[in-house]
Amino acid sequence: MLVLPPNKIIILFDGDCSLCNYWVMQLIRQDKQDKFRFASQQADLGKALLTQIGVSNTGLETLVVYHSAVGYFTRSEAVFYICQNSSNWLRMLLVFKLFPSSLLDLIYKYVAKNRKKIFGPNKSCSISDPQLAHKFLSANWS
Repeated sequence: MLVLPPNKIIILFDGDCSLCNYWVMQLIRQDKQDKFRFASQQADLGKALLTQIGVSNTGLETLVVYHSAVGYFTRSEAVFYICQNSSNWLRMLLVFKLFPSSLLDLIYKYVAKNRKKIFGPNKSCSISDPQLAHKFLSANWS
């Protein structure tokens, strides 16, 4: 069983996706209250966490957000949970909660399915900056 940093929101993202990596870096820059930690779904630790919380990573094309106090979220609900816990302009995106979640998830699935075609594969490592390494979960937490 993985032991995770207490009181942190864990964001499991597609480490091979340039769009996902771009948003991870934006969240890190905006995370002034240090609420978020990140793990790639392709990393051993990310796979183990997905298994631990009961999410199958077979064909997974969604962001997964996990918080020990409330459980996990996927697709648009994951995005909204991040926005709700952000202290910046991302909170404005909560206005989209007025739309039915089925419609929002349909849009999410379309973007998720086509993100690598549109934005290309990730070409750089998110944790190449040593000052950001503490934001990413590593084997030290297991």
